[in-house]
Amino acid sequence: MYSSSRVSVDAFAMMADTVHKGVFDNKMSKQLNLWGAYSKIIFPKAGNLDLYYLGFRRDESVFEEGIAPERRHTIGSRLWKYGGGFIYNLEAAYQFGTFGSGNINAWTGSVDIGYMFENVKFKPTINLRNDYISGDKNQGNGNLQTFNPLYPKGGYFGFSPQVRTSKPYRYSSVCNDGFIATAKDAGRCGFKLEIFNTRRSL
Repeated sequence: MYSSSRVSVDAFAMMADTVHKGVFDNKMSKQLNLWGAYSKIIFPKAGNLDLYYLGFRRDESVFEEGIAPERRHTIGSRLWKYGGGFIYNLEAAYQFGTFGSGNINAWTGSVDIGYMFENVKFKPTINLRNDYISGDKNQGNGNLQTFNPLYPKGGYFGFSPQVRTSKPYRYSSVCNDGFIATAKDAGRCGFKLEIFNTRRSL
């Protein structure tokens, strides 16, 4: 871990537990299943730049392509700025690795731009957003182009609940276009309107 006034870097490594039905009887797997590093660089006038790497291991992953061990690496960057005036959140990530005997080649991109009216009551914001998530192109060839969000929160890298790694993921890519409007008072009570259109290719 490193931290200064403008740069911070964190590294981590995690091991999954085997969950049992009893009380306090979970067992550590003693095998890394998630590791990586995350850095943040602050540009005082331009915003913030995040750079990250994530390694992921799962011995039995389920995709439309089949069931096989998954070893996936993600490299990504995020450029973002919040506050009064022009706001933006731009992120892209590329994934590579292996799925069984095949190769992984997947990616995602997200563009979120807007404006905050800082001098207006409730400081309303308006945003336009577009997300693109790659999916498998040729089922049955052994290779995988499906982007895996790993451990996503709801509505990130796609607002469609079908953007996941489970077997119902049958189309090659998903694209979301959206409009977001928000307003919030000092007591943190707020209003949020989201309108999204999801397009997918079979």
